[in-house]
Amino acid sequence: MDKKITELICDLLPEDMELVELKFNRGPKLHIEVLLDNEGGISFDDLTKVNQRLGARLEELDLIPDPYILEVASAGLERPLTRPEHFVRFQGKKVKVKLIKPAKHVEGIIRAADDNQVELECKGEIIKFDYNNIKNARLVFEF
Repeated sequence: MDKKITELICDLLPEDMELVELKFNRGPKLHIEVLLDNEGGISFDDLTKVNQRLGARLEELDLIPDPYILEVASAGLERPLTRPEHFVRFQGKKVKVKLIKPAKHVEGIIRAADDNQVELECKGEIIKFDYNNIKNARLVFEF
């Protein structure tokens, strides 16, 4: 189901907008969270338009038979980094990463990134890890 919804979202988005993350949170009602971003930022009007279009298409295609809540939001200043190209794009920025092994959080500046791994500078030390060792990662906003 998430692959079909991901494709549907990407087809509905304007060219300059990207799907950052799609989450399905199960509870009494399914909660679908869609996080979007673009280079110039996202306006409330942008979010409203995508929400209306996506909601209408989901109903039309009847992809989700049970009741659900649809939330379309900006990825925000501390946006998640979910793909290698995000790490490449945000080189030089501060990030917080939760690693799988060892299970710990690291915070540092992205010094290098490619299709397979990322290199962070943490407290003067350089550490490298593969993307498949990342549980989650997000930018750290600094004033």
